[in-house]
Amino acid sequence: IECNDNYISLRDLYEAACYTSPDYNCKLEYILLRAGFFDLSPVNLFEFHICSNHYELLTSVTRRQNCNICKLVFGQNRKSSTGGLRTVSKLIAMGLWSDHHLSTYDKTICATCRLKLEKQYNNDDIRKKCENIFKWLHDPMIVFTPEKTETTYNSSYYASSGLSDKKESFSHWLKEHGFNGRVQKTLSYDNLQYHSKTNLLNQIKHILLYIIEILAPNNIEEVWNDLIDIENEDKKNNYDRDHQIIMEALADAYSNSQHWSTKRQLLSIIAADLSFHSIAQYIPDITLWKFNEARRQAKLNGTVKMTFFKI
Repeated sequence: IECNDNYISLRDLYEAACYTSPDYNCKLEYILLRAGFFDLSPVNLFEFHICSNHYELLTSVTRRQNCNICKLVFGQNRKSSTGGLRTVSKLIAMGLWSDHHLSTYDKTICATCRLKLEKQYNNDDIRKKCENIFKWLHDPMIVFTPEKTETTYNSSYYASSGLSDKKESFSHWLKEHGFNGRVQKTLSYDNLQYHSKTNLLNQIKHILLYIIEILAPNNIEEVWNDLIDIENEDKKNNYDRDHQIIMEALADAYSNSQHWSTKRQLLSIIAADLSFHSIAQYIPDITLWKFNEARRQAKLNGTVKMTFFKI
């Protein structure tokens, strides 16, 4: 089949809504399976296109009248069966590719061939290959994010190679400190597709966690949680007068309690929802140890959500 001049972006095929099955998660995966790209190395597929002729070839389904596997796999002299026709599964297609480099996914297969090949290929090795194939396609830290310059894709990601001195310096610093992920940016986050937004957010989270690992290697989780707490502190403290009344009442009860078990129980009421810094405004002598113990107590008791009403 020859190519024509009508091209379809592989990125569009990745993001297009489609029926999913246990074999694939997007239309792009389905096309790669149909094309027999079982040994495809991680590559930036969003840079490529497919012509409409090949797209039609790889997405159309012909009438299933006889088995495509009988002669192809088990000998040219064998008559093609017409009994119990189904489609070649991902498991069988992976096995046939591994042994014969044949592209057979979604072709027609008879019951005899299917049962024989399922028995042959239903093993840990083939199942693991099926599970991992194209997994990289959905990994935001590898390669499926497009590498276009801003002049080509306005408001899209673009690659980390000389696009700005600051970005290049930052990327170089991360690389020097052992970070192997990608460093990409966008000038228009609001215009990104859902998948692209998710990729960018995951990338930012990975970078921040890696920086925390460098600066505070023994307290990564605590630092991360405190960053989130401080960032949300204004929202959490933006309550009306009732919030202050309740917090002052809890602080008084806390200071008047004689036993730590009582103090911990009181703290557990608010520790699950408020940050350490927010509580410390009302209970200055609280420590991180007491705060963490109160949070553990809250988990044991079940989280109590505090709601403040205007009267």
